[in-house]
Amino acid sequence: MFDFSLINVIAHIVYAPIVVIIHEYGHAIFVKLFGGKINYIGLGAGDKLFQYKIFRIGEIGWWYTGRICYEFENEIKTTKKILISLGGPAINIVSATLVWIVGNVEWADWYRGFIVVSYLVAIFSLIPYKYREDGLESDGLKIINLIKNSVRK
Repeated sequence: MFDFSLINVIAHIVYAPIVVIIHEYGHAIFVKLFGGKINYIGLGAGDKLFQYKIFRIGEIGWWYTGRICYEFENEIKTTKKILISLGGPAINIVSATLVWIVGNVEWADWYRGFIVVSYLVAIFSLIPYKYREDGLESDGLKIINLIKNSVRK
């Protein structure tokens, strides 16, 4: 059922940070679309280990978690905030599906990890929870809190 060959294990490890960066750029697409400013996009949490322009690597969980820091001059609507939160999972699903559709079956061992990790990141990012490393909220928890707060108003 599961193929634990060396190539698949390596592919999953290599693809994890790539998929996380794609996820964060999914959020960035909507931030820019709505007129926001991106301070940084990166891997990991905590103090920065490395930064080049807007790309940053944090010291904690740098190969499996990502962060985007952005701001808006004025308050934006709740629906736009929800779309920003959905941007990451959406781009993971779209990119994985495109690779699945256009990928050559002969090379499937090389890109299967990307597809699996992309779908898993999309799914797990929508589960509502707080990250242990720094207490930030998952995309799913952000969305739930945005909906709760908009209903209370």
